[in-house]
Amino acid sequence: MTVTPILYLSNGQRFQLADVNLEPAGIAVVNINQALADKGIAPYATLRGYVEIQYMWPWDALCVTIRNVDVVHSVVFTHNLRPAKQPIVGSGIAAGQLQTYEGMWWKQDAGVTGFVSVSNPSANPISAKIQVSDNRANVLGTHAVTVSAHGTKVVDLLELQTTSVSQGGLRVTYEGAEGELLLSGALEDPATGYSANLQFRLPPKPTDTPAVLTYAALGLMTGEADPMMRFPAGTRFTPYFLARNLTGQPYSIRPRLYWEENSTSRTIPLPQVSIPPYTAVNLNLGSMISGTSLMNFNGSLNLTFDFQGQPGSLQVSSGSVDQKNTYVFQVSTQAVGESAGKGLSYWSTANGDDTMITLWNPADEEQDFVFTLFFSGGHYKYPMHLGPKATRSFNVSEIIQTQVPDDEGNVIPPSVHEGSAEIAGPEGETQPILVAVDAGVYNVQKATCIPICIDCSGVAYAFITANPFATKVGGTTQQSFTLQFKSGTQSNGTAAATWGTSNTVVATVKAGLVTGVSAGSVNLSASLYTITQTGEVCSPEQDGLPSCGESLVSAPSCPGMVGPSAEITEYEGAYQISAGQFQMTLEPSSNNYDGYSVTESSPVLGSNTCWWSGSGMVQYPTVQGSTWDIADDQYGLDTVGFGSGVVNLIQTQGAAHDVEFPCTVDIYQSMTYDSDDLYVTNLLTQTVGSNTVTVCRAGVCSGTIPY
Repeated sequence: MTVTPILYLSNGQRFQLADVNLEPAGIAVVNINQALADKGIAPYATLRGYVEIQYMWPWDALCVTIRNVDVVHSVVFTHNLRPAKQPIVGSGIAAGQLQTYEGMWWKQDAGVTGFVSVSNPSANPISAKIQVSDNRANVLGTHAVTVSAHGTKVVDLLELQTTSVSQGGLRVTYEGAEGELLLSGALEDPATGYSANLQFRLPPKPTDTPAVLTYAALGLMTGEADPMMRFPAGTRFTPYFLARNLTGQPYSIRPRLYWEENSTSRTIPLPQVSIPPYTAVNLNLGSMISGTSLMNFNGSLNLTFDFQGQPGSLQVSSGSVDQKNTYVFQVSTQAVGESAGKGLSYWSTANGDDTMITLWNPADEEQDFVFTLFFSGGHYKYPMHLGPKATRSFNVSEIIQTQVPDDEGNVIPPSVHEGSAEIAGPEGETQPILVAVDAGVYNVQKATCIPICIDCSGVAYAFITANPFATKVGGTTQQSFTLQFKSGTQSNGTAAATWGTSNTVVATVKAGLVTGVSAGSVNLSASLYTITQTGEVCSPEQDGLPSCGESLVSAPSCPGMVGPSAEITEYEGAYQISAGQFQMTLEPSSNNYDGYSVTESSPVLGSNTCWWSGSGMVQYPTVQGSTWDIADDQYGLDTVGFGSGVVNLIQTQGAAHDVEFPCTVDIYQSMTYDSDDLYVTNLLTQTVGSNTVTVCRAGVCSGTIPY
């Protein structure tokens, strides 16, 4: 796959970078600073903007992450690209419709401030307002910006420096289409090295259907750091969890913690937490934990809670931070649901990096998984078993260092330091699994941790194999409903799909088997509720929905034609003395075929024993490709055979060129109804004797014609 990165600076100036070639399951890192330097822009210049990635593929096949790293201050900001929003024509969206996006801020310490970045990928300027509120939805300040076409504006959240509260809300409004602006942001305290990403999402719509969902935040570290991660001595972590209610409906949640201790899955409930309308709440996890049996626990925790209401009503941020606010491990709080395999966009063990993966089995039954690491030139499959509610955290470096061959005999060469990964069931990515995943690339020396984008390996789209199709009245044709997975794998969903036709008088369908009832055109449909590619686990637009969950997948409408099953041929008389003409009636006669047409073609070359070199005849004859309109269920006339001039040539000069009489011209003719339905193939013959001629079509002959 070839992709083209394009940079737009804050003033809208466009820079197209060199194409990047990606191998299957491959990764590539583009250094934006160096790319701009190659364009003649000074590397020390302070620049802002947004990134566009262009590529040709039948579905959204890439997961793209932008990382802004300040190594000196150990500050890192990470944002994921989303599919471009194309202009919506005839959608009913008014040009001046108000769009609202919600976000949440929090202060780990008094020195934390933040910013919001607004980019406009459209061709017209857009004005937006950014409202900052406290934990009780009181407005702290409002910023108005106008962003030029393809431009970017950055708004500093100065209110965070003066407010005494430690969490609150953000609201961005503008007039235009949904997704017309790109929103991102971050929190930072360069003095301590603290940084965290801000996310924005649409609030739930009044028409959204309430649901019962389970949310999970994985890999929350508490207590002393794992010695295997090589943090400085004395480093201790405290988990955090904040939630903002985006609706006017009060909610309450009852968090529960899961952890692994002595190879046994353990759990405890935490106190219930109320979240009034439009407020932001800090659960103060550290204080909650100190009052439980986990007060002296060192390790990783998973926090879960059940929620009943409209998906996306709560906006959540969670993670872990050390006592100096230098090491920040931000995790995605994700809705838990059955899925296909899940892809991890990147892992690294280079230059002091390592990649930590956390898995949790939410099911009440044990499950087996295969964790596959992809790298340039190969892959490595790592089988895993998780008991009910069990969790496991591991570093990619541990797998590489073992150098134990997998079931296919593969190992990861020590020289390999980056790639991508996938978690799937033992039967492959199409097998439904129930697992929550979180991952991050961390570097102790640089004091940075970068969340990894996790995407869905589900169905990208579906299609009906034979499109268009044709069958005969009373005949059948088997269709297939094919599911195209994001990775390129295909699966047959024919038996499970719901099938239908636009007109059962013309055709019926069951499990993909189409039966022609009467002549005419018809559209075939097929759909299936299945696990789909619904977005990224880490996407702000997905944090209210089950990641990689089920949705209805429909194939594009498949047009088809039901045509005649046969035809009756009748001889009408001679043409130019030596040729014959025939009239055809389509069968079954109970149908009306008027208004359509039939066309002839040759499936194979014919033969001509009357031919000799220089005769001017064709040695391997074919039909002319004529088309006839149908009237009163009949078509014709179809002329078969050479006229008198050619036949006279054969009879008078053939013997001198070693032609043996009688000689025969055979032509093969396939008849297609309305350009789609091939309903019959005929043999057309003309037999030339020394003084007689006979023509036949589909076994119906003229009789001997003296000539």
